[in-house]
This record gives sequence, C-alpha cells and structure tokens, in this order.
Amino acid sequence: MAELEQQKCTNCKKMGMIRCDGCTDRFCSIHFNEHRHYLDTCFEQVCIDRDALYEQINILNSTISSNYPQITSLIDEITQWEEDTLKIVRQTAERARQQVNKCVIPDNTVVEMELKNLSKELQRRKEEDNYYEQDIEKLSKKLGQIQSDLNVQPIPTHIHITSIDFSTLIQVITGTSLKNILREENQLFVGGTLLITDHQIQLNKFYGNQNQKWQLVYKSTQNGFDSKICHQLCDNQCPTFTIIQSSEKYLFGGYTTVNWNSQGKHWGFDKHTFLFTLTNPHNIPPTKYPINSEGTNAILPSFVTGPIFGFWDICINLQNHDQHSSFISFPSHYIDLTGKGNQTFTGSNGLSFIDIEMYSLKS
Repeated sequence: MAELEQQKCTNCKKMGMIRCDGCTDRFCSIHFNEHRHYLDTCFEQVCIDRDALYEQINILNSTISSNYPQITSLIDEITQWEEDTLKIVRQTAERARQQVNKCVIPDNTVVEMELKNLSKELQRRKEEDNYYEQDIEKLSKKLGQIQSDLNVQPIPTHIHITSIDFSTLIQVITGTSLKNILREENQLFVGGTLLITDHQIQLNKFYGNQNQKWQLVYKSTQNGFDSKICHQLCDNQCPTFTIIQSSEKYLFGGYTTVNWNSQGKHWGFDKHTFLFTLTNPHNIPPTKYPINSEGTNAILPSFVTGPIFGFWDICINLQNHDQHSSFISFPSHYIDLTGKGNQTFTGSNGLSFIDIEMYSLKS
C-alpha cells in the first residue's frame, strides 16, 4: 500500500505512471506533459536571459563609444594633473635641498668680513702700540660677538616629510551604471516604481515585443485604493498590464487585451490574456501562466471591485479602500505550470497588497 502511495501523481494524486529523473516526482500523463512544458519554459528562459545579456553588452559598448570623446578628455585631464603635480614636487624638493645646503655650507661672508676688519684693527694697534684697557675690552667683546654669531648657525639633523595619501588626491567619479542607463534611456514601463529593469524586459518577453513601451495609467498609492478611480483611469486603455505587490513584497499580476470598462458586467473572452509571477516565496523563476484554450472567463470588469482575472483566479477588491480582503483561487481558468496552485503567487490564497500599478500601451 505504501508503495502504491508513493507512485501517485504529485499534482492530482492519480496513479503516477511517469517518473521525472530530474526531480524524482511522479506524474500522470496529463501533468507530466505540463511538467515537461514547465521545464521547457525554464530552459527557454535561460536562453532568453542569455540573449538579454548580449543586448545589455551591446548597449554598454554603444554607450562607451558615444562617450569616447569625454573619456579621452578625462584621460588628458589626468595626464595634466600628473605633470602639474610632479612640477610642484620637484620645486618643493629643490627648496628643501637649498635649505640643507644653506645649513651645511653657511653664508660666512658677513662673519668673515667682520673678523677681517677686526684683524686689521688689531694689527694696526699692535704696530702703533696704541691700546689701553678700554680698547682691549672693546676688541675682546667684538671678537666674542663674532664667535657668538658663528655658533648660532643651525646644523640639520633630520628631515620631516609629511606623508601624502595619493589615493585621495585624485578620484574618478563614476556616472550611471548599466542598469541606470537602461532605466534612463530604455525605460519600458514608464512612470511606475515597482518594476526593476529585468522585470520590465521579462514582461515584454511575455507580451512578445521586447521593445514595446508602456505608460502608467493607475497607481493605487498615488491615485487611491478605490475601484471607481481605478476604472476611471483604466477603462478603454486596453491592452493593459496589472502589477500587484503583496504585503510580503512579492510581485505578480496579469495581462489582457480586454477593455476594463464595466458597462457589460460580464466575464470577458480573451485567448491572449495570461497571469505571471515575477517574485514569489517558492523561488519560481518569472513564469507566464496562459488562459485555458477556449479563452473564456479571462477577466471580470466589475465596477465595484478592482481587476479580476479568471473565475476568481486573482480577485482584487478595491471597495472602501480595502487592501486586505482580496483572494486567489488560481488555477481556475488559467493553467498552473508550476504545481503550486493557489499558493503560487504569495504562499497563501488570501491576499493583502501594498500597491497596484496598471499600464497601457504608450503612444
């Protein structure tokens, strides 16, 4: 009995006739095909990410080429700083050498002249035999003064050199990083704050046009957690992307080509709509979850709520500024490719959210 229990399908608990050698889980034929499709999606994602990295490298190379004159100017500026600094260093060293030489080879011109004049006076007085006590005392004091002037000549004993932290003398200030370049020059989802560049690129891959630009039309933290405001701003804006940030900071949402106009108050038909996860508690890579093959019950454009995808697959309640009574019933009309059911997006079927952003095609 235990052996039969182990052979059940991981997803539906029917007999698991097929075993995946990678994860070792067993699947029925239907869920094995879905599991294989998920693996194909993950592998394709690696290839897509590889292509995106090549694209980013090309953008970086293009940015460097366009800024080459500025880079050359910076190098010239560094070279000029080097020459000016070396000139100042040489001048400073020369002044120090002169100071040392002045001490080692003192300027004795004045001392020697005074001593020479004193010697002449002594010679003259000796030849004339013309000196008294007062003259001897005066000559002796003058000789002592010359001796004193000679003794005060300083002798260098050491040199004090103030160390210089050359790492702080010149610094290269960097500008925008590659991601900032992509964000500033190639912003795909304009006006919002929830999507980093990688996520913007990923959503466009799901959409099918990597260069498509989108414009923010509604942001709950700016426009209000109110269903009427949401519809006023988003109705007749199709197609649209809806980005949801849960209270746990997970990012997920949906895309549809159907108008959110609530006049009809019935579920819309759309074979192109899909749900997606960008970040989640299961470390599932960014994944696209397609609608059922018929495209039925794609969205419900109800005026009293926010966006509803599927038959309550994702239900956003914006009544009375409520952020805590939304819920998830996935998978109902969307296909679960990762096997986590209603736990896929946040780890719970209950949903509290921090912010919602909705984008339409940028004209």
